[in-house]
Amino acid sequence: MTISELRLQVASCKKCSIHSNGKPVLGDGAGKLLVIGEALGGDEIKLQKPFVGKAGQLLMEVFESAGLNRGVDYFITNIVKCRPVSTSQYGNPINRTPTPQEIQACLPYLDQTVDILKPEFILCVGAIASKVIISSTFSITSQRGEVVTSKRYKVPSMAVLHPAYILRQHEDFDRLKLQLKVDVFNVLNNMPKVEVQD
Repeated sequence: MTISELRLQVASCKKCSIHSNGKPVLGDGAGKLLVIGEALGGDEIKLQKPFVGKAGQLLMEVFESAGLNRGVDYFITNIVKCRPVSTSQYGNPINRTPTPQEIQACLPYLDQTVDILKPEFILCVGAIASKVIISSTFSITSQRGEVVTSKRYKVPSMAVLHPAYILRQHEDFDRLKLQLKVDVFNVLNNMPKVEVQD
């Protein structure tokens, strides 16, 4: 199977109820770095592309500062290929954390993505992705920035704070953004050096 064929499968997925929130999105890009986030947001559903909202723009800014170009140097995707939503107190749709059932429904697509791309390194963006990919006991607050081996895929991996979280930390924004930059540079420094453990 190719990425193009998998993209078509994902686009027509109806494995769980959130497919009705908009057409599912596999991801895009190329290269041996696989970037995995949590789920789509409203902007991502609208533009049919992961990480294009405010949080995604921050992440792309940091990637570009490290010399990582979208579409060329990494493939970017999410654990959940649709938008999990709930309703705000004002009746508007708002993003929510995906349920374990939604995650399990989408994981075969991620497994196939890894099988097709054979990444040399995985960057997990946020706590949900790191717990699914690296380990269920992974703590993003104490272990972010560490190079570890993914229990699921046996590939060198690292987790970073989700840019959506960084954007909410107004008083600590500059420090956390710098930390994200350092972590991304650390990925580049470790990609050719890390040996995959059995």
